[in-house]
Amino acid sequence: MKNKLMKLRGKITVIMMNMITCFLMAQNHVYAGGIGSSKLFTGTKSMFNDMKTPLIGLSSVIGIVMIIYNLIRMKMSDDMDTKMYKKRIGIILVCMVLVVSVVALVPTILSYYK
Repeated sequence: MKNKLMKLRGKITVIMMNMITCFLMAQNHVYAGGIGSSKLFTGTKSMFNDMKTPLIGLSSVIGIVMIIYNLIRMKMSDDMDTKMYKKRIGIILVCMVLVVSVVALVPTILSYYK
């Protein structure tokens, strides 16, 4: 019984591999317009343009709140923890600069696809 199941499994595997090979060999050429005229691209571009100002504002507010929180924690801690909070504040500032940079670069990159 086990031997018959193994043979059947082998035959099914061979049939499946042949079907996959046939599907992969069938080539359909599709010629489409540029990416700049697609609905997905134009919608994504307009979404990025609409979210530019709120994203900068939101990241600034979140960053300032996090810095204030870490400053309060730093004032209540001892010398060993102060170094950790200074490092966290530096990371928060770097993240804020990165968010603003990315938000400024996205429209520039998207302008090349017109």
